[in-house]
Amino acid sequence: MWHGDRDATVSHRNSARIVEQWRSIHQLTREPNAVQRIDGHLRRAWHDTHGREVVEEYCITGLGHGTPLSTSGANACGTAGPYMLEAGISSTRRIADFWGLITAPAEELPEPAPQSRGAPPRSRPAPGGVGGVIEDALRAAGLMR
Repeated sequence: MWHGDRDATVSHRNSARIVEQWRSIHQLTREPNAVQRIDGHLRRAWHDTHGREVVEEYCITGLGHGTPLSTSGANACGTAGPYMLEAGISSTRRIADFWGLITAPAEELPEPAPQSRGAPPRSRPAPGGVGGVIEDALRAAGLMR
């Protein structure tokens, strides 16, 4: 769950209720197992009985209503625009890492292998399918080519 502390569009109670729902689904304690600051923003995390983080919540300092981006530095991701807001932290990159979709910072991700002229095009998930939506979002965020 990600929420800006200056979001005047979505109630802060919504964030707390969503975290509460996920804690209930995973049968987690009320208090988080980890509280830390990541790039200056509060992050709380809850662990399952195996010690894996299964729920996380970020409160982004100074962020209004939009998706937090880090548009410069080693973990730059995306371009600021309407509802895509510079915050010094990239929710897209961190969520992809949390879900295990990426495992290394951008500077460590391998470049895709060049395709020869006669090579078949890279396979893609079916249009409109969940895989296609996820890949399109990762491409738009600069996490996939």
